[in-house]
Amino acid sequence: MINSLKGYAQFIAIQRGLMLFMVTLGGAFLIGGSTALFPGLLLGAIVFAFWSFSDAINNIYDKELDAISDPERAEFTEKLGKKGYFITYLFLGITFFLGALTLNWAVFVVISVGILLGFVYSAPPIRLRTTLVKPLVNFVFGAVAIFISSAYFGVFNLNVLLLTLFFGIVTSVNSIWGDLADYQSDKNSGAKTLPVILGFRNGLFITVILGCILIPIMANIGLMYSLSFVYYIILAAIASYILINLFLNRKRLSKNKENTHEQISLGTLLTKDFVKITLIFSLTFMVCSIIR
Repeated sequence: MINSLKGYAQFIAIQRGLMLFMVTLGGAFLIGGSTALFPGLLLGAIVFAFWSFSDAINNIYDKELDAISDPERAEFTEKLGKKGYFITYLFLGITFFLGALTLNWAVFVVISVGILLGFVYSAPPIRLRTTLVKPLVNFVFGAVAIFISSAYFGVFNLNVLLLTLFFGIVTSVNSIWGDLADYQSDKNSGAKTLPVILGFRNGLFITVILGCILIPIMANIGLMYSLSFVYYIILAAIASYILINLFLNRKRLSKNKENTHEQISLGTLLTKDFVKITLIFSLTFMVCSIIR
């Protein structure tokens, strides 16, 4: 039972869906004000369903790649068979149904663009997931989490556009971190992701730098909307954790030899840490936005 629930959670990448749900709900409060609870929950549910569709269809077409990078997920997807397609299009239907409940054409346009990109991201023949533009597509996924609230409330000021930009960057960097864990399968399949093109060691260094750059971006979000001191305490803790982790692994990072097993295992470890960090940040952002 537990293994089955874990398999379904991995199939729709529930941790990323929850991250985007929390970002959307927090963004709704910042854009729509203190009365944004119900619209925020609705918009968050839309984004969660949209992401679940996008990741489910990605896992269906990524079975061969996942067999190398994540055998457990690949095996579960294989066992699902036609049920996997049912789950995928169920979330697609939920996305459009909830979108229709908003009675807002701008929200429907945002959803449609996101769904279209989610499909061409994963499904052949285009498969943007295997190209260098993968981070740009993930940028749109993150931007949707904020811009959907902007569309719903009809607010398009500079702060909202910057907030959309910042969360697009956060999601884009998150996708590059994910490429580290998928390096071996992407390389074997001929995918043109950043670590494959630059080499794993160079890709690891650039990804670490991008991860560190997110800290001032996150701090600027708090300044833009005058979030509480709790936000900065959590952010400082996140920054400290990242720096300490990098310091402890400095010898493994500084090795000149390319693509060692040690480097690849470090990349996988850092990827898992980054997922945890983004979840903690998203929760902090949501709570601080609500109590602001």
